[in-house]
Amino acid sequence: MELKTATGAEIRPEHLAHHAKKVYRATDYGITETTGAAENTRILNELILRASEGGGGTVTVPAGVYAVYTVRMQSEVTLRLEKGAVLRAARPGVEGGNYDEPEVNLYAGIQDHGHTYLANSLVYGRELRNIAITGPGVLDGSNYHIRKHGEPLELILDRWDPNPPERREDPGHDGRWFGNKGIALDSCEGVVLTDFTFLIGGHFALILSGCRNLYLDRLLVDTIRDALDLDGCQDVTLRNSVFNSLNDDAICLKASFGAKKFMPVRNILAEDCRVMGFDAGSVYAGEYTRDKLAATDRCKPCGRVKFGTEASCGCDTVLVRRVEFIRSRGLCFESCDTADMHDILVEDCSMRGTSSSPVFIRLGIRNRFPVTGDAGEPEGRIRLDHPEWVLPRRADLPDWPAAGYLPSVRRDLQVSVDGRSFFSIPRTEDPCRINPANFEAVSEGGKTAWYGKKWDAETGRYVRDPERPLREEELPLVANACGAAPGNTIARAWNIRIRNLKVRDADPRYPILLQGLSDSRIRDVELENVDVRYRGGMRMDMAVEQRQLNTEWIFSQFGAAPDQQTVPWLVNSFFAKNEAWLPRADWNPETGKWDPDPYNVPELPDVYPEPCNYGILPAYGLYARHVEGLRLKNVTLSTETPDGRDAVVLDDVRDVKLCGLRAGGKITAVESPWRRPSGYEMVPGYPYHKETVSDLEADGGLAVRRVVLPAPAPGTPPDDLYPWPCAAVPENGYRYAVKTEEAELPRSVYRPYANWRWEPGKSAGTRSLRLTVRDPAGDAQIGGIDGRKTGEVFRPEPCVAPQPAALRVEAFVRDGETLAPLELVPEAGRGAPGEPGGRVFRAEVREALSGRGRIVVRIDDGFRTETQEITA
Repeated sequence: MELKTATGAEIRPEHLAHHAKKVYRATDYGITETTGAAENTRILNELILRASEGGGGTVTVPAGVYAVYTVRMQSEVTLRLEKGAVLRAARPGVEGGNYDEPEVNLYAGIQDHGHTYLANSLVYGRELRNIAITGPGVLDGSNYHIRKHGEPLELILDRWDPNPPERREDPGHDGRWFGNKGIALDSCEGVVLTDFTFLIGGHFALILSGCRNLYLDRLLVDTIRDALDLDGCQDVTLRNSVFNSLNDDAICLKASFGAKKFMPVRNILAEDCRVMGFDAGSVYAGEYTRDKLAATDRCKPCGRVKFGTEASCGCDTVLVRRVEFIRSRGLCFESCDTADMHDILVEDCSMRGTSSSPVFIRLGIRNRFPVTGDAGEPEGRIRLDHPEWVLPRRADLPDWPAAGYLPSVRRDLQVSVDGRSFFSIPRTEDPCRINPANFEAVSEGGKTAWYGKKWDAETGRYVRDPERPLREEELPLVANACGAAPGNTIARAWNIRIRNLKVRDADPRYPILLQGLSDSRIRDVELENVDVRYRGGMRMDMAVEQRQLNTEWIFSQFGAAPDQQTVPWLVNSFFAKNEAWLPRADWNPETGKWDPDPYNVPELPDVYPEPCNYGILPAYGLYARHVEGLRLKNVTLSTETPDGRDAVVLDDVRDVKLCGLRAGGKITAVESPWRRPSGYEMVPGYPYHKETVSDLEADGGLAVRRVVLPAPAPGTPPDDLYPWPCAAVPENGYRYAVKTEEAELPRSVYRPYANWRWEPGKSAGTRSLRLTVRDPAGDAQIGGIDGRKTGEVFRPEPCVAPQPAALRVEAFVRDGETLAPLELVPEAGRGAPGEPGGRVFRAEVREALSGRGRIVVRIDDGFRTETQEITA
């Protein structure tokens, strides 16, 4: 397998050394810690413009905390933040000004709002050359550096977006806007970012869109959502940096139309970095707290390396090496918008506390790509779903003719398996909509004939295509016109190699997951020298039932006010949609009962891609479907505690070689005679085809068992080809054996942990360690907090009661190789299992340990012992 290897950027900091010939010290021109934010912003922007117009220069910000709104970068300028310098995001309106108005972007709706509008940022630049932002100072989107003792952390740069405009020709708001991004650079070339810290960066701390030749080194980004987004950027070197982002991605490669052009992300070199998902702000403070159990999307902490989901323009030539993943969702590569993804190499990485699939590679047919509509017609007419992806024909926009069509499925049949969680699946009668805009009916010989349409560039309309006759039963297939990257009609991926990867303490729910398409298999994937150890503790019946088992959780992210979130222990209904919630069971017409079938996993090709789309899978270690050319070389898959699922499940995998695979558990190959093309799964009467595992080679005497699926996927409407029900719900005779409210929480999913802080000691030469031990499965929760006000709870979900367990908590002082017991004294009234807010202990520690010793905390809940180390 030949891969193109990324080389990264050509630019280095020394290439901009000439900026130092002219230095403008901001405090010499009137910027102060007490000057109003609007005045500070004016002075700083005038200095930057002066430096640029004078042929280039450096604007330095000395030590101090300075409130500003949007700082506008200019070509040939370095902005240097000296040690102790903080550029603090000012509060909109409250401090006398606002951030720049979000710009007009005619590609609005083709990608998320945050990618579309960049001007309302703390630092902004567009179409600039040879610029730099350097440290060691801080950019702060919060009140961290000005808050009083005990005052909660305030997120001044908002993690949400302004409301969108009514028309794409308008600026990106509905009359009110605010700052919600940190550093946003659009279509710049020759960018150096080094040595600074960004704390709490809003929706995106660093978003670089459509830029070339970027060098990033020695950064610390500790934020509330995306840490670093390289959107349609090319020739990038990233190294020696730390990115903490519990709620979103740490390093994210995207390829949207935010920069108003088609530009793949390409030639990206990322090395010697750390990505993680601790509470926002706690890494900067050196405390690494973990009180928030899950991101806002209800999956566990994010902080991962990811390509996607904004992937319209494609991705290729990426090298990720020597990256440490801590409390992170791991590696994620997604192409769901008709683009290509290829030549990706990941090597010499490690993961611990992996909170989702260690490796997730996904193709889909979301097809979020511009498609030009008819001139003079309502823009969305050629699409019944997502009309915002249709662009008008304008002189200042290129034409994006339809490259293909997909059905529109009515998922409006509401069902419930347990009477608690309600969701919608495809209706059984007439599940597909018809769109007359995409075909033309004519009378021929007294009968009606139907024809598809093609784009006529001269008139700017779709006209009848006499070479595309349609049968009446094919009319539902052309409900949604889809755009596509040049030369493409469907997402594709090939040449992906991951080698020398060690994973420990991985979430038991999500295996390595390779999910292609029936019409577009992921090709040529190699996993070499990969060692993954999962927590285990799951059962195969969990992969059958797909149960929603939620609890409430009250948390306080580092320094912030208490908040509430819903925590899913099995299926996460935020991402798993519709038929994904159905039990995996097949109707047996001979017995009149439902037979468990964990291998009958729905395709879900058009949903937002995330590992939890598929609920609980029948494999703990590796699940691969629609893959061609899969190589496993020296791969070890294991669990810390027994797991009742298979080690490996292969489904529609061709040309697979298992060399040196070590896995505890079964290896299963799935065959299904009930598959349809991607996107046509719910079209009644459309012919089925068979998919199987072929050309499989396994050494070491590995036994591979074969499983044949007896039915289409869950939720498929019955028709003449398969007349029996595919929805296992009570109306069709299905029942859970145990009520949801009585089901046992799988303790391997969320584990007990300790938060800590140092306080003055009771005697000279000591410090007091305050430990708060929390048990997600057992802690009682205090009501009265509305997570919907903060966006942590999007809709109320049914929850089960806590299931407390007796915890054994011990602490030791590690001094070199010696472990000495440390006496923990329970705080009065805070020591019982299931105590709201957790159990609190105190210990006195000698000051002499500072800087060289560690405190080791062990928490045993009867399932296993958790160990944490605290710097003394």
